[in-house]
Amino acid sequence: MTERGIIYVAMGRNFVEEAILSAESVQEQNSQIPITIFTDREIDEEVFDNVVVVDDPEYGFRDKINYLQRSPYDKTIFLDTDTYVTGDVSDLFALLDRFDIGAAHNNDHQKREADDMQSVPESFPEYNTGVLAFRTDAMQQLSKKWNEFYSVDQSHDQPSFRKAVYESDIRLATIPPEYNCLFRYPGHAVGEVKIFHGRLLDFDAEGAGKYYEIENAVSSINATTGSRIFYPRSTGGYSVKLSRTLPRRIRLSIKERGIVGTVKRAATVTLKNLL
Repeated sequence: MTERGIIYVAMGRNFVEEAILSAESVQEQNSQIPITIFTDREIDEEVFDNVVVVDDPEYGFRDKINYLQRSPYDKTIFLDTDTYVTGDVSDLFALLDRFDIGAAHNNDHQKREADDMQSVPESFPEYNTGVLAFRTDAMQQLSKKWNEFYSVDQSHDQPSFRKAVYESDIRLATIPPEYNCLFRYPGHAVGEVKIFHGRLLDFDAEGAGKYYEIENAVSSINATTGSRIFYPRSTGGYSVKLSRTLPRRIRLSIKERGIVGTVKRAATVTLKNLL
């Protein structure tokens, strides 16, 4: 096996097209990391180093569960097709020197488990499975339980992942939201967001069902690296507010943009709010 790499699982034309866009963003920022895609169709795209054609896909979350464990890499980063990478993600591999799996909290968790899935205490969080860093040998062990619990509750793959992790000996690390920014929801970020997570193409699908323009999300949320709160507007675009007092915000802006840049920024924000 190759030491490390990134994988996608994409079944169906829309998901394949979206995976190509996502992989292109990976290659632009992390050209040294090989990429494999598991898919139901032949793909002739240079962005993928390895294309594994699946003969009998189920066209659902079980495809993800089944093929994560077949990663050709010892250390793997799995990305949903609706992810967009804007920075260096190699730190996720370093995490696997001490942990088996890394995942971010799911900020849209719901009470959606079947009755016999509710033995996990509420204090144990649900994790988002759209971005996972994992040691492949550990995922091979976890996938047995994950598949078993998913058979009980097929509303989504994340409740079954939660239960499988809770009932295992897996060493799980919680990765920060900057590595899995679910920008279709209100959120908080500190520093550069490196992985944005939300539909890149406008089509209906399980999981992220609403499309937001990714370029707008990136430019708005990563306009500053300070501690900030963001939320999508119903009319489109994003509101981003630094979570600091006004004097500290001014000092930070001067440090980042200079006095002239700060004045221009303030004028721009004021004009937007008036429109």
